[in-house]
Amino acid sequence: MLLTAGGQHVVPSPLEDKVREHWLIAECVVVGDRRPYVAALITLDEAAFARWKKRQGRPPGVTISELRDDPAPLAVVQQAVDRANAAVSRPETIKRFRILPGPFQVGAELTPTGKVRRDYVLAKYASDINALYA
Repeated sequence: MLLTAGGQHVVPSPLEDKVREHWLIAECVVVGDRRPYVAALITLDEAAFARWKKRQGRPPGVTISELRDDPAPLAVVQQAVDRANAAVSRPETIKRFRILPGPFQVGAELTPTGKVRRDYVLAKYASDINALYA
């Protein structure tokens, strides 16, 4: 798979893999084909999120959806994005990201073997993608 973002060709998988190395992140889908820059859709690992909430003194019942725009989890995810960006050229860097409200589900966003169904994700989260470029 190859994207063309900002006039540059970008291979998404190395960026996605690097972002997913972070303990809080479950999935990363790099977007930006025929867009001015690279962006990403990110899901959080539910078990890691539960540990993060406890350490941060957040109520146990608060959801990813409720905190996805909160500065604290955004800062943690930004660290993962910054680390991934350090490993690629400037045109390939993720400029913006969006934490999605919940994990990807097998049969919907994921194949039975756990691979992301990119076309499905791009269609389902089109409004989130458009918000990254607004």
